[in-house]
Amino acid sequence: MVAIDGTKVHANASHHCNLDYEQLAREIIKEAGEIDAAEDELYGDARGDELPEHLQTAEGRRAALAEAK
Repeated sequence: MVAIDGTKVHANASHHCNLDYEQLAREIIKEAGEIDAAEDELYGDARGDELPEHLQTAEGRRAALAEAK
């Protein structure tokens, strides 16, 4: 038995809304570039995983480890 109720559903899957692989890749790369630029403006050149200033030298690390002991 096959039953069809004739319900019409509004959708936005027109050929104007569909993207091919190249278009989608360009949009993703554009968005990533915008996010990267905004983060660079906010945080500067810092990567976020830099050591604190007192731990950037071998002597500073030794002193911090000695103090922790």
